Amino acid sequence: MAFTADTFELFGLARYTPAGSKTTFHLRLTMAADVFERRVIKRKRPYLDGAPLDDTGAEPDAFEFTVIFAQSDTTLSRLAGGEKVYPNYHARFLRETRAPGTGTFYFPGRGEKRVRLARRASTQIPEERNCERVTLSLIEDLEDGRAGADTFNLPSAKSGPTLLLRQFRSSAVQIGLGGDLLDQLEEAITLLDAAGRDPFNAGSLIPGRADRVLALCGRIRRMSTSAVQPFDVSTSGDIYPPLLTPDAADTLGALALIEDSAAAQRASVFGTATTRPRRFDRPLSIFDVAVLLGQPVDDLIRLNASLPLFRIPAGVEVITRAA
Repeated sequence: MAFTADTFELFGLARYTPAGSKTTFHLRLTMAADVFERRVIKRKRPYLDGAPLDDTGAEPDAFEFTVIFAQSDTTLSRLAGGEKVYPNYHARFLRETRAPGTGTFYFPGRGEKRVRLARRASTQIPEERNCERVTLSLIEDLEDGRAGADTFNLPSAKSGPTLLLRQFRSSAVQIGLGGDLLDQLEEAITLLDAAGRDPFNAGSLIPGRADRVLALCGRIRRMSTSAVQPFDVSTSGDIYPPLLTPDAADTLGALALIEDSAAAQRASVFGTATTRPRRFDRPLSIFDVAVLLGQPVDDLIRLNASLPLFRIPAGVEVITRAA
C-alpha cells in the first residue's frame, strides 16, 4: 500500500479512551459517519394501505468510524511513544477496547462524545500490506438519563386511576364499606381520567375534577371515622366506624393513594397553585386577562384551551390562578 501520513489529513486525528483504560489512543480516520434515527411507530390496520405514524423520540446518536493502523505511519508512532503502529499499537487497541463501559471519543470537528462501543471489526485487505483497518460502531451514552429512585413517583390519577379504585373497592368491601358514595367516587375518577386524556381541554378540566375526587375522599374518610350511634341504646358493646378498625389499614392506604393521585393531577396543570373561575363583563382577549390579573399568559392559555385567544365573550367563565 502506498501510504503517507497525510493521506487522510483532512479528517484529522481522532482520540479514543476506552472504558477503564488509562491510554488515549490516537486514531487516523479514513471514514466517519454520524447516524441520526427517530423511533417511528407504524400503526398498521388490517385492509388499510399505509399507516398513521407516531414519533416516540430519537434514538441515541450513533457514529461509524473506520481507522487505519499502518506500519509506516510515523506520526502515530511518535504519539505512541515510538511503539510500532502495526502490529503492536493496533493489537493493544484491540485488547483494551474489549472492556465494557463508557469511554470518551474525540470526533474531529465535533468535539468529545461519551460513547459505548457496540461493534468493532478489524479487517485485513490483501492489497494493503503492513496495515489493518478497524471499523468502530459507537453509541452516545446519555449517562445522566438513567432511571434512579428519583425517577419513580407514586401512581397518579392519570397513570392508574382504575387500578387504584379497584384496589380501594376490594379492600373496602372486606370491612363493610360501600354505598352510593363509592359509586360517586368511581364516576369522579373516571371523569378525571378522561380530562387527563384530552390534550386540548385538560388544563381547564383537571383542577375542578381533581377537587371533586379530593372532596369525595374527604367525605368517605369523615363518614367512616365518625362514631356510630346504635338505635337501641341498651345494646351492649362498642360499635367502631369502618376505617377505625385494625382491618382498615389497606383501605386507608388505597384511599390515600387516590388522594395523592388527584393532587398530582391537579399540580400537573401548573405546579401546586390553585385555580378559580372568573367572569368579565366585557369581551376580552386572553392577553387582556393576563395583563388585568398579572398572571402568565402561557398558564392562562393552557387552562383555557377551549376558549378563543382574542375575543372571549362577556360572562364566559375563564379559569385563572386563585392568587
